[in-house]
Amino acid sequence: GKTLSKVTINTNVASGESGGYNPLAAFARGEKLSITAEDLSGVTLIADRAFLGWKTIQELYLPDSVLSIGTYAFSDCIINRIDLGNGVEDISEGAFERAFGLDGEFSIEIEIPNSVKTIGDWAFCELPSGSTVIFKGIPDYISPITFESFDGNEITVKVPWSEGEVANAPWASEDSMSIPNIIYNYTED
Repeated sequence: GKTLSKVTINTNVASGESGGYNPLAAFARGEKLSITAEDLSGVTLIADRAFLGWKTIQELYLPDSVLSIGTYAFSDCIINRIDLGNGVEDISEGAFERAFGLDGEFSIEIEIPNSVKTIGDWAFCELPSGSTVIFKGIPDYISPITFESFDGNEITVKVPWSEGEVANAPWASEDSMSIPNIIYNYTED
């Protein structure tokens, strides 16, 4: 019968298989509509599965302090607006797998900041049809299955580099129902 107004969790506690503690998992499947840079102020790592399955998240704005997005951190959310900030370096496996849109009702535009160095397997798997991913810089590594789609979703990936300059293009396997349309040497007008 009481309402909590504030909860403080010691993030130095270690537990679980990975040896890491994920304080946000304690509130899994939360009801927050928007996660802002202020909400995550000073955070450098979004833990593995931190927001997995939060169907209410509609907007995500990461602060520049975030350097790494953990495995399946935002998988199975329903995000329709995203800002990755300007500090993220690593986007892990499945970080945004099936995280965008309601049954293909809309497309999304995602800008990958210049700071990104690596993008893992299925990081952006099953983006809604019509979605666009715009790279601002040249990552060191993009998994060969980053943009996998088994639902046949057609997406466009705009990159500022030449064909062959970054390995593994088109970043979806031959088993995928859809291969991304890649626009090389892209510059904003």
